[in-house]
Amino acid sequence: MKRGPIAIIGMGCRLPGDADTPQQLWRNLINRVDAISEIPKERWDAQSHYFEDGRSVRMSYSKWGGFVKDIDLFEPEIFGITPREAHQIDPQQRLLLESSYNCILDAGYCPKDLDGKSVGVFVGISTFDYAFKNVHSTALDDLDTYAATGTSLSIAANRLSYVYNLLGPSFVVDTACSSSLLATHLAAQSIWRGESKMALVGGVNAMLEPNNLIAFSKMGLLSPLGRCKAFSEEALGFVRSEGSGVVMLKPLEDAMRDGNRIYSVIHATGANQDGRTNGIALPNEHSQMQLYRDVYKKHKIDPAKVGYVEAHGTGTIVGDYAEATSLGTVIGNAEGRKGKLLIGSVKTNIGHLEAGSGIAGLLKASLCMHHEMVPSNLHYEIPSTRINFNKLKLRVPVKPTRIKAVEYAAINSFGFGGANVHVVLGKAPESATVARPRRTKGANVLSLS
Repeated sequence: MKRGPIAIIGMGCRLPGDADTPQQLWRNLINRVDAISEIPKERWDAQSHYFEDGRSVRMSYSKWGGFVKDIDLFEPEIFGITPREAHQIDPQQRLLLESSYNCILDAGYCPKDLDGKSVGVFVGISTFDYAFKNVHSTALDDLDTYAATGTSLSIAANRLSYVYNLLGPSFVVDTACSSSLLATHLAAQSIWRGESKMALVGGVNAMLEPNNLIAFSKMGLLSPLGRCKAFSEEALGFVRSEGSGVVMLKPLEDAMRDGNRIYSVIHATGANQDGRTNGIALPNEHSQMQLYRDVYKKHKIDPAKVGYVEAHGTGTIVGDYAEATSLGTVIGNAEGRKGKLLIGSVKTNIGHLEAGSGIAGLLKASLCMHHEMVPSNLHYEIPSTRINFNKLKLRVPVKPTRIKAVEYAAINSFGFGGANVHVVLGKAPESATVARPRRTKGANVLSLS
């Protein structure tokens, strides 16, 4: 298949702040909703693991996070799953099922429309709290036939293919924080190679026990203030978050032919690796810069026409500096640029979804292009003095900013092991921003319950 643009034709999500639809996510972003809270008592006893300096055994200096309400509730019958099996299924798989179902509907399809089709499934996932809580703590005699498939990370993608009978490639990606944006890159490659006619791309994270919170606290990665204050002088670390997001991809030519509503269009993707740095979890701005240069050169896109970057923007001192430096050097100072490059981070609203963070950034950037608006970046009262915003030609929006004239937006995602991903979006053609009604032959069924 020719390497044409790829349309994003559907979205589904379950994110902090009761953002269970892309429309609610957008309202939250525009209305400056801060979705971070203290750890709910039904997850774990936060106070018993909290100490202000975090140096004590089994202690964290963070007691905050971004949480999805009712993560324990699930309607298995919709997906042909029995209640007995559902009990063994990791909530991450359940969240992906819910988000993918809503994504398919948002795209104007029903699941039966995809039955037996060459639709690929690509999922970013990394943590396995449910396996620790349920399977590893269960007596061997109590394990049943659903324990393995319920908690295996690979099944997070394979279950979507199974439930909807999708025949394209189906696998998970784990590069930590860049997992789901790398899944997007691989999905685009699969469509461009002709392996997949369409693709479902997702990312997910669920926080069910305190182990990772404590581990990241020991590494000094978490914010003692409980917020991701990206590019701010108060950026001292990130706050963990959970949720899921799924997008449906389809070649733009096919989407236009079929009358799909199009949120935005993927024009380019790329990935590389930091290699050896001063520490495995430390970024390499030179690798980041090389990635940008390769992506824009390979896909023949002028970086000066990129008006907004949805940054990785975790709010760590080293990470923010490296990313701002790389963005400003290659894109902000691209020859021919008019005005400054806007940068922001959805993490300031919902926290860091880790393996799901890239898809959250893709959702936001796509909505920005769809609405021709960039929401304000939260927690940016004092710009970082370590970043020379003027020299780098960067600007962090402190109020909603129109981007009607912007041709491209980009999304960054960097794994803490050094896996870097960059995706470039464009606007949908004007004739494809509203979906045409999809008509079925014969009688239509109206469901009342």
